[in-house]
Amino acid sequence: YSHYLKCSKVIRSFFFFFFEPNLKIVLWCDCPKHFDVIVPGFTNTQWLENFRMSKETFVHLCNKLCPAMERRDTNFRVCVPLNKRVAIALWKLATGTEYRSVGHLFGVSITTVCRCVQEFCAASEVLLVPEQIHYPDQNRWGLPHCIGAIDGSHIPIIAPEEYHCDYFNHKCWHSIILQGVVDAKGLFWNVFTGLPGSLHDARVLRLSTLWELASRGNHIPANTRNIGGVTPLQNWLLKPFIDTGHLTAEQQVYNMKICRARVVVENAFGRLKGRWRCLMKKNDCAVNLVKSMVLYTTFVRVMENPMRMLGIYPQQQKAWWQCHRL
Repeated sequence: YSHYLKCSKVIRSFFFFFFEPNLKIVLWCDCPKHFDVIVPGFTNTQWLENFRMSKETFVHLCNKLCPAMERRDTNFRVCVPLNKRVAIALWKLATGTEYRSVGHLFGVSITTVCRCVQEFCAASEVLLVPEQIHYPDQNRWGLPHCIGAIDGSHIPIIAPEEYHCDYFNHKCWHSIILQGVVDAKGLFWNVFTGLPGSLHDARVLRLSTLWELASRGNHIPANTRNIGGVTPLQNWLLKPFIDTGHLTAEQQVYNMKICRARVVVENAFGRLKGRWRCLMKKNDCAVNLVKSMVLYTTFVRVMENPMRMLGIYPQQQKAWWQCHRL
């Protein structure tokens, strides 16, 4: 008789799940009110502090990622809305909070948080890279035909089980190297990452796709140059003169302009790590995550022009600069 009851229970459960067309189940409902109740009341300052972008930019970002990240409800469960999935990923990447804490905050499981972050990074690389990453077309800092400055930064990681010594850098912690090229505005237009932290910057450049494409002459526009620090001198790459104490006045001026231009890329890395705090904590060698953070730093800076943040729009910017340059 007990066996009969067990079989009947299984059969009833089967029909209940598969033949009830309007059944919707929320499998995780721990604390759903944070995003539904608290976040809509955020001020502009709170949006910038927690999601690293304004509410208008967040809505625009959701519309951009909709083709790749939107999900539909099924007979088994109600899907997590698109705006909530994007908010989960941004919160995790901006704060570096543990998956479990983000899950409790948004009322979803740890697996859902992980999937949101992975899908967010994958969708960004497919949908936003062609739109946001452009070659620079301006000259600045007193260096004609200079289109970018190259530098590298260490991203902390959890030491892998194999070849962990290769990732131990000169700062005595494990990392991967992020090589970036920025224009005069501090916007990244080329990124290469994933190599062990023990490698020298010059070696990373030689192993990067930028070196391969530039050497073939089909990546760097004609009559243009990039600036590097400890990188090797090339016909498309400039570096400062070695100071032996006998530099001419022209060479000293040249070195000064090179150093001043390289400050742009150093500031860009500072903004990158300041905006996305997950890059300051140990990651599991997630190369796509690092690339996505670089992309969104560029995306936010383009979308949130400092003039627009002050309520000044393009037709008013010229007059604003004329008033404030005095």
